Amino acid sequence: MLEDKDFLLINTHTPYGYEIEHTDAHILLDGEGRWLRHYPADRMAKIVLYCRSGKRSTVTAIGLVAAGYTNVYHLDGGMLAWHADGLPLQSN
Repeated sequence: MLEDKDFLLINTHTPYGYEIEHTDAHILLDGEGRWLRHYPADRMAKIVLYCRSGKRSTVTAIGLVAAGYTNVYHLDGGMLAWHADGLPLQSN
């Protein structure tokens, strides 16, 4: 997917020691919903989320769908699975 990237790639993990190349933004959840304002106004925008293990990106994906986003994906297993599959991470 990264070769023909047509989506917004968001890291939902903190701290940002490592990330997947071509990451567009770092947006963390907060308890008050302010994080949503950092996402595109277009609820049909293609968004791919990831975090360290997949837990935060799952919660974020659920929140985006609840807010009306219709084209949301997340990296199952997060950066740990990405790296375990031999794919590179870049240092921040």
